[in-house]
Amino acid sequence: MPGVIVANRHLQPDEVAALLNGTSLRCPSGLRNRLLLELLYRGGLELSEALVLRDVDVQCAASNLVRVRVYGRRGNSRSITVRSELIAADLLPRWRGLRPAWASHLLCTLADCDQPTGFGRPARSGQPLRACYVRAMIARLAEKAGLEPGVACARALRRSHAAHAVAEGVDLRELQHRLGHSRIDTTAQYVAQGGSPCA
Repeated sequence: MPGVIVANRHLQPDEVAALLNGTSLRCPSGLRNRLLLELLYRGGLELSEALVLRDVDVQCAASNLVRVRVYGRRGNSRSITVRSELIAADLLPRWRGLRPAWASHLLCTLADCDQPTGFGRPARSGQPLRACYVRAMIARLAEKAGLEPGVACARALRRSHAAHAVAEGVDLRELQHRLGHSRIDTTAQYVAQGGSPCA
């Protein structure tokens, strides 16, 4: 049934790769969308956290490292390091050369590329991306990748980051900091139960 969320689970590495590789890096909006998805997955960010990132919040520290200042709920902030050569050496520099210089947010609209938001209003260049756009974009990419309906969403990428980090031996305290949890038992439950369902 369309729109039904299936049993809560994280994505397998090959499913994440299929989802992310569905973006086209040949067009500006595809490049931006891939950068967004990479930050959601490799940084373990909430969608709301990614959408409020400013350009100054994301800085290349090396050819394969990006430092991100994340602003979470209740005004809390944290600094995380994302290890990704694709982001640091390719996506971020290319997107910075394409995004409107006046935009207040790192991930913003492009009037000549983005479709109407679903509310009948065409995108104006430099506006913050809307969560409804991202949800629809991920759903399209998931269908294109042949993923089971209802399993792919921004929160599934965050859950997948957590599960894959634990499988790679990342310490639970480090993961707690990455995810921005105030209590470590929240992180432990998040990993064990798979987090919250897609919304």
